[in-house]
Amino acid sequence: LLGKYRIMGEPAEGAMGRVFRVRHMDWGVDLAMKQPLGRLLEEPRYRESFIRECEAWIGLGLHENTVSCYYVRNIDGVPSVFAEWMEGGTLRERMERGLFSAARGREAQLAIVAAAIQTAGGLCHAHSRRLIHQDVKPDNILFTGEGAAKVTDFGISGACGETPGRDGAPGEADGALLRCVAAPGTPAYCSPEQKYEKFVT
Repeated sequence: LLGKYRIMGEPAEGAMGRVFRVRHMDWGVDLAMKQPLGRLLEEPRYRESFIRECEAWIGLGLHENTVSCYYVRNIDGVPSVFAEWMEGGTLRERMERGLFSAARGREAQLAIVAAAIQTAGGLCHAHSRRLIHQDVKPDNILFTGEGAAKVTDFGISGACGETPGRDGAPGEADGALLRCVAAPGTPAYCSPEQKYEKFVT
């Protein structure tokens, strides 16, 4: 791919896009390459928003509890974001494997507390850079091979003050940050008032 990347296996398919594991031939490391679905790219506003918000993710810089996003490349007309590859899978996968079950006793309790603290650290770092994730869920918390938790997928986040509200106006002020009532997210992980605003009205 582009004479620089080798695709490693089949992509993981999601509701919003595909994630490939690719080997950067010059660096000798594996990266995650995420591409939005073609049907989404047919909407010019979404394409522009995707690129802008990925650039905001890149702007977070390095932090031990956020997945690093390196750059966005245009591949055959598709904006593709290249980020750190995480060997340890998602929080959802670990939950499904029973790694946090009560049957594991204190080991599970310590794992839960560690994951919660590390996730909070990643979100705190993003908030300090005025970026709100807006879709925190088990699928967007990844683990390193050593078991450290990192927050990922800021690609649908809204940089504070940049994401338009329902009528296209900037979001309302909310303390030190700005929020958008019509912000993206996953219904099952939204607060009740967000569900009401976004999916009922």
